[in-house]
Amino acid sequence: GAGGSGLSLSGATQVNVVSTMSSPVMLNMGIGSVAVVLAPVTNLDLNTSMVTVGEILYQVTASTVLGNFGQLMDVAVGDWLAAVGEFNAQGGIDAIELNIEDPSPEARLRGRIQGLGPAGLAVLGVSVYVSSATDYVDDLTGAPRTFEELTEGMPVQITVPANAMDFPIVTEVEVDVESEPEPEPEPESEPEDDPPPPFCS
Repeated sequence: GAGGSGLSLSGATQVNVVSTMSSPVMLNMGIGSVAVVLAPVTNLDLNTSMVTVGEILYQVTASTVLGNFGQLMDVAVGDWLAAVGEFNAQGGIDAIELNIEDPSPEARLRGRIQGLGPAGLAVLGVSVYVSSATDYVDDLTGAPRTFEELTEGMPVQITVPANAMDFPIVTEVEVDVESEPEPEPEPESEPEDDPPPPFCS
């Protein structure tokens, strides 16, 4: 297949973004790139086994682990899901594991930065906005970081208010979230799959 730097613009037009764009999606995600979302379900299609968590579309497959519920029809729009997935060859996201969670005042998106613009950044195929109140922090050290230090392809976890998913303004950007050492071996998961951090505070 065509490898390259991953910065090619070809196919970028296929990525769906929210209608008001803070940043163009410049970087297509590699197959297996991690996509983790904690957010309310905004759409559910049982015919195609597609579930939209926040603004992020996940494809439920035969190998998707339904952690704490029996089948997809047990999920309703408005329920909160912790969705762990990875990008597939088509540029979509396959769900690896789904768990129903308690509602939270904040939604979280974890993945690699796909684009940077003057007003924000693109991650997991959607645009999010930054403001003067957005905090930037190094996930490993807790040290403050800045918007200017963000780069395309950098793994981040972003936090947005749950009631503002249609025009998401980021409250916090955690930088380099995947570089945290994993103490216990996870024999069942692929090397790419880091388990998500616990969502309960």
